[in-house]
Amino acid sequence: MNKKFIFMSVFSVLIAFAFLACKTDSDDAENLNENPPDEAPSYAAGSFTEFGSGWNLGNRLDACQWNNKTLESVSSLETKWGVPKATTEEMIKVVAARGFKTIRVPVSWHNHIIADDKTYTIDSAWMARVKEVVDWSLKAGLNVIINIHHDNLTSAEMSKCYGYSVNTNTTEQATSKAYIKSVWNQVATYFRNYGDRLIFEILNEPRNRDGNGEGFAAQTNQAELNALITQYEQIALDEIRTTGGNNATRYVMVTPYCASADLTEGWSLPTDTATDKQNTSDRLKWITYYYTKAKEIGVPVIAWDNGHDWSNTHEDDHKNGECHGYLKTQTASGTAVTSDSWWFFPTLVNKMVELATTAEDETKTVTVNDPVNPTPGEVEDFDKYFEGTEVIAELADKATSWGTAISIPSAYAKRLQVGSRVYFWLAENTDGNGNKYLKFHVDNGNWSSVGVSEYFNAKDNSKLSVTEDTDNAGVYNSDGIAAGVYYFDVTETNLATLKNGFALQGNLTVKKVGITNLAAETVNTLVGTTYIGKKITFTATKASKDATNAIVFLRYERSAKGKDEVISFSDVNLEVTVNGVAVTTENTCTFELDTYTGLEGATKLTNDQYAPEDQKDYKVKISLGKQIAVGDVVTVELKGAKISSAGDDANAEIPKKMTATLVDISETAGWWTLLSEKESEPLLNGDEEKPE
Repeated sequence: MNKKFIFMSVFSVLIAFAFLACKTDSDDAENLNENPPDEAPSYAAGSFTEFGSGWNLGNRLDACQWNNKTLESVSSLETKWGVPKATTEEMIKVVAARGFKTIRVPVSWHNHIIADDKTYTIDSAWMARVKEVVDWSLKAGLNVIINIHHDNLTSAEMSKCYGYSVNTNTTEQATSKAYIKSVWNQVATYFRNYGDRLIFEILNEPRNRDGNGEGFAAQTNQAELNALITQYEQIALDEIRTTGGNNATRYVMVTPYCASADLTEGWSLPTDTATDKQNTSDRLKWITYYYTKAKEIGVPVIAWDNGHDWSNTHEDDHKNGECHGYLKTQTASGTAVTSDSWWFFPTLVNKMVELATTAEDETKTVTVNDPVNPTPGEVEDFDKYFEGTEVIAELADKATSWGTAISIPSAYAKRLQVGSRVYFWLAENTDGNGNKYLKFHVDNGNWSSVGVSEYFNAKDNSKLSVTEDTDNAGVYNSDGIAAGVYYFDVTETNLATLKNGFALQGNLTVKKVGITNLAAETVNTLVGTTYIGKKITFTATKASKDATNAIVFLRYERSAKGKDEVISFSDVNLEVTVNGVAVTTENTCTFELDTYTGLEGATKLTNDQYAPEDQKDYKVKISLGKQIAVGDVVTVELKGAKISSAGDDANAEIPKKMTATLVDISETAGWWTLLSEKESEPLLNGDEEKPE
């Protein structure tokens, strides 16, 4: 479907958008008469299958210095960035044994160059060390990614180190191209006889390190820098392909500016000489996964068909991967409409139709040996187990795989009492490796024990077989079970812990959760009071960078006592002006922890923006819609606001403090630049109160 390069985008974790497949038999018939310095070992052969779960060997072979051109020894840097011990084969085996399928081995080369003659010759001892780690990883059955990692330099570093830069300096660009070409020529030549399980990533997060936000943020000349990165990647890709051996068709990873899917302006995939991988089997796996997941959540799938197959489309579509043809319109008229000859990929089309077909009565498939479900032909009435429970509607049909908890809302957890019973109707889920099964446990949402070690089958009250988690004492995992309704009891021993919060973890789909014998709800008595705020004035001492990111940041601070209350901050009468001109055309809004409605130009911020998540404050930003200059006057006046609570703690205090700040948020998400000497000016402090 696409050529043998991979577009990687990195956010907080590595996410791959891969156009992958297995080679045809003819690919393996490549004449490999020329050998690298060391012949590829037998375990380095084989075809790539899938990334699976990946792991980075970070701060090891990529550890470096940017101070000079001194040739560093093999062992001088590997433990300099906080890693207590150099990488061993045992460590690689541990990673593979845990179930990881791919290892990324970041490599910095610029401290291991032996010649200052513009040939950038890599120290043979360093190349051997890289090979040693690659060989250990391949021997352990892992796919391996190697790259040019921390060789991306600032302009100042370019004058004293080897490496490359991403900027408009044409002299540095010429040096950078020569460096990238030489390094990849040497690395590709050295590993050219290795099989497809070794993958080349040309550059790690290429960016202008002298630019805005040290290069991590958007740049004013984004398109120009991305075009340069494309040139670098084209040079490297051409060099890799020309070294021969398996490099003629090896998978190669390329990336736009800073490996960001949001910063692609001006970037394009390099032109590749490698041919299509004929990856029908991998496309079939993807279709099966995608259509199955879509069907589970009730989303119809409409396949895109642009009529282009690799064999009949033009070069631009090859370059951009736009080969999405299914219907073969050139088929001779009069051919039977049911004939496979009408389709480029009849196997794929048949699978689409098969997976999208829904029976009129779509019930679970049951088996005779299923210990929970009834005999074939019957449909179990799971709803009957929830009679007399308070059902938590918002948890219905939530799915998760290991690592993401489905938390029980605190409004229910706090009402537990001895004798409460928690029922949960669970079904299977498909994990990240495509395995479909059902396992679960109950914890505090962060893999800590809440004192629950016994689970029961609601059908016959039998106790489930469980195993204590090897890494988390007191957390008990169920063995693999069938879909059904299960429960656990609240006792004197676990009550206090459960009331602080608990969650379901595992590989599962929650159909329904209900709890019996909950204590009655209590309501806070501090409800429906209107407060009159203040008018504050900011005089800008700094200019904002543009008109988009100058904001007034509002924060309604919740007190530690009662911070879990369901508080409504409503009927907010607020006026914001810039040099006497009103910013908002609407002046009434309501914002709660999970919802916001109201002010034009205002947006609710998530819990982890501008404040620790555990504070759970209410945070709203109001865009000023213009670039703020030094001397501009911004006023914010809170003419009134109603504060209410529907929580369950009658003694909770309703906080009455609201602040405003004038900032520019263009630097990086989650941080700002103050535009005024005033910070967190109080709009509301609770002194002025008008009871209703």
